[in-house]
Amino acid sequence: MRGRSRIDALDALRGFALAGVCVANLPLFAGRDDLARSLGLDAGGGPADMASRLVMGGLVEGRFMTLFSMMFGLGMALMIARIRASGRRSWSVLVRRLAFLAAVGFLHGAYIWSGDVLLLYGAVGLLCLPVLLRSTRWVWGLFWASSAVIAVGGVITTVLGSRLDIVPVDEGEAATWLASLTRAHETGDHWGVLSIGGQAPVPDGTAAISAVFLVVVIARTAWLFAVGALAHRYSLIERLHLGDPLGRRALVLGLAVGVPSAAVDVWGVLAGDSLASLIGPGLLAFTVGGAFMSVAYAVLFLTWWRSAASSPVAVGLRSLGRVAFSAYLTQSLLGVTAFTLLGLVGLSLWGDLSGFGMIVWGLGTIAVQCVLAWWWLRRFSLGPLEGLWRAVTYWQRPRWKG
Repeated sequence: MRGRSRIDALDALRGFALAGVCVANLPLFAGRDDLARSLGLDAGGGPADMASRLVMGGLVEGRFMTLFSMMFGLGMALMIARIRASGRRSWSVLVRRLAFLAAVGFLHGAYIWSGDVLLLYGAVGLLCLPVLLRSTRWVWGLFWASSAVIAVGGVITTVLGSRLDIVPVDEGEAATWLASLTRAHETGDHWGVLSIGGQAPVPDGTAAISAVFLVVVIARTAWLFAVGALAHRYSLIERLHLGDPLGRRALVLGLAVGVPSAAVDVWGVLAGDSLASLIGPGLLAFTVGGAFMSVAYAVLFLTWWRSAASSPVAVGLRSLGRVAFSAYLTQSLLGVTAFTLLGLVGLSLWGDLSGFGMIVWGLGTIAVQCVLAWWWLRRFSLGPLEGLWRAVTYWQRPRWKG
């Protein structure tokens, strides 16, 4: 792949990752039963619901967001190369770009949906920028340094998990909190949802584990940015398909590490252990194992792409990837509307979707977004927010056509 076809493949892979992110985020918008289980409450559910939870836990959650993060790092590396080729100063351009992303993420998380990831991307991107602007050796240094932090985090949480006296959440307190959150959703009280959601009861004795987990999440984000940057510098994307020996080795390695990590996550779902992804093996499965599985997904997707680039699905995903910023925020607005704001007229869907229903809803949302993205890009060259982002990045009026 060279030139335009390579960029199209990257856009499509980004769209594919965003599709998975949409499905993975649905339980955070609509999953009253998932919240109940995480608090140790009985939420019922039949075989189909359990099957969908296992699929989500083992194959979706943590995998597609990981791939999306890698694509962000690759996109940063690609932009650095383009800016340098144009003779511009990379530092000031990228600081504006990442600062704008962090600002939008802050507003998104504070006023729309607390599950925002853009603030994390912008902030960690700014921290990593001095390294990403340096030589490949420096990027490798970032890779290994963040790998060490993740490994140490896994050891620390294993020790803490075995020594701390963790007291489960009181069922009465959990039920009261969940009832308050449900009432806010069902009455369309968006500010109440944000406020109550931030006061979720947590097991006593987990503060130290949560603090380590936060550090690991930051290190993992930097690690994924480094992986994406290295993939660009070594032109690996062109070789991530089954027709290339590297692609075949990447698939085998991805599955060899990713499948056992998925088994660990599935065990957490079956055991009903809400802390499984925060401690030791579960933490490493979430942070590292998910990354290997996402590489396997990328190999399979890019193999399919090589023979189906002109198919409607491929065109839709490529279009979605080109407007990923706008699409991500639109997913949040749709989720808030469907599961909270419609409560103003008694139509909130909060708690009404089964696990399987959330997967179907997520895929349906992506299908609609792909069509709308394709329609928009037939008329404009940039997505709505992408145009604003580009204007801030280059400090000039964007070209909406051509």
